Amino acid sequence: MMVRHKYIRRKYWRIARLIVAVPVLLLLVRLAWGFEANRRLANTQRSLGERGLRVHVTQFHHSPMPEADNATIPLLRGVRGMKLTTAERNAILADDPIARLPMRSLGPADTRLVATARTANTPLLQAIDKAGQCKSAAWKVEGGTPMATLAATMPELRTATNLLLALALMAQDEGNDVAALAHIRRLLIVARVLAHHPELTLNLQAWRGAIVAAQMLERLQNTLVLTPETTPLLKNLAALMLDDAPFRAGLLTALEYEAANCPLMADKYFPDFSAWWIRPLMTRSVERSMTQTIALRDTVEHSNYVAVQQMLERLMPQGNLNAMTISFAENLAPSRQMIEVPYRAMTDRHAVALLAGLQIYAHEHAGSYPKTTAELVPAILPVVPTDFFSAENKPLRFHAESTLMVWSVGRNGADDDGSSDQAGSPFGPFRWRGMDAVYGSGGPVRVR
Repeated sequence: MMVRHKYIRRKYWRIARLIVAVPVLLLLVRLAWGFEANRRLANTQRSLGERGLRVHVTQFHHSPMPEADNATIPLLRGVRGMKLTTAERNAILADDPIARLPMRSLGPADTRLVATARTANTPLLQAIDKAGQCKSAAWKVEGGTPMATLAATMPELRTATNLLLALALMAQDEGNDVAALAHIRRLLIVARVLAHHPELTLNLQAWRGAIVAAQMLERLQNTLVLTPETTPLLKNLAALMLDDAPFRAGLLTALEYEAANCPLMADKYFPDFSAWWIRPLMTRSVERSMTQTIALRDTVEHSNYVAVQQMLERLMPQGNLNAMTISFAENLAPSRQMIEVPYRAMTDRHAVALLAGLQIYAHEHAGSYPKTTAELVPAILPVVPTDFFSAENKPLRFHAESTLMVWSVGRNGADDDGSSDQAGSPFGPFRWRGMDAVYGSGGPVRVR
């Protein structure tokens, strides 16, 4: 009997030791897992910091600067000074003239938009013109973050874009080319200011004005009459279209910001994964997201969209930007669209600048066009317009026989001689569905 009791005691003692050992072992595994995840994240942040990259969101908050140098301040005052009622603003946002860019004239549906544009434009235009004279868009709001303040003004900024577009359309319909060119320039100024704020670049808000300005200039060139007054304005606007510095720098900063913002994004959108027992999984995902986003940033900095697309394919072999095993990882880094749209916008601007340069050249050379784009530099354009979808960074192609046409090789990367056949690609809006992305003024220049 004593032997049996002794055996039972030993059995229960082994079970008790096992009950204690398993949690202790799991605790040790969790501590080691967490230590390794935190070590990797710290090493990644340290290595990025040694490269001069910012790894914390607070590092992106600019210090206050003189108001005369700050382009964001007058822009914000301008959009807030429109004094629109909620009904007027909602009507303008709903009645978006961008969808009617291919149309020749404003239709009856634009009546309310036109009326508001005529009455609400003065403070807005003055503010944008002042912003265009400032040296920088760096900006900090006391007591709040740029993200919070800009997010609060996004409806007004979209309204301002629509109002500027309506004014440009009205000026074109009235035959006032000088005013139309001025309003297109203001659209581009708004886009350049927004491009300095990384919170708005990857959600595509900063590219809206740039794309609209390029579309409007392309449309205007169908009817633009080159005169001693409009020719220098068009030349200056083309040079501004070719200035990629704020947009490219904004995209690089936005990707850097996105990497630094990964920890906050993870905590904000996936609080369930912040629990102590599973926190290392979140930390490891954040580290991978940061590493991959910075790799994407480096590719954007040193190459064109072809190389970026190859990098995206390596990072998202199964359709997700982050090739990870956990479902929430893909939300911690930019999507394919967030990277592709900026390259489309840059190509749009270069293409319409080339159209403008070709028309000015023909105007100055009795209707004859140049044989190559290099002939436009530096007399008309400051640089040769680039095709950002070409693997070799080749210039945009053009042809000027019966009609004037400019094209990019498009998403497939192959030169199809300006074919807009949509069999080549099912993606993208309008011209980007075609085998090549085609731009055209629709005919020869008219000289008055």
